Amino acid sequence: MEDDASRILYEYWSHSLRNAELRRIQEEFTRAQQSSYEGIIAEGIAAGEFHPVLEPADIARIIVAQEDGLVMDVLSGVASSRDVFELNARLAAVLLAVDPARLLEPART
Repeated sequence: MEDDASRILYEYWSHSLRNAELRRIQEEFTRAQQSSYEGIIAEGIAAGEFHPVLEPADIARIIVAQEDGLVMDVLSGVASSRDVFELNARLAAVLLAVDPARLLEPART
């Protein structure tokens, strides 16, 4: 099932609140996610496609946080992974001043 990895991460997350090593791993994972988005944003800026309305690092962190929050809807069955992807892409489009279709296009092919 496509959402099993998210389910495992969220079930594990509460344990990281009480365990320093698990918290370190969680922080490392979050930093890696943010770094991935920062790289994508940097490439888009360099290509002249993105025109960020905030600092790229802030945008990346917002996207990670939004994604993390929306995954709770997936886990509860309220939304699909696709719904979360599309909502995040639309948010990113606003923050990067780009047409949302440009961010959704690769996933639709």
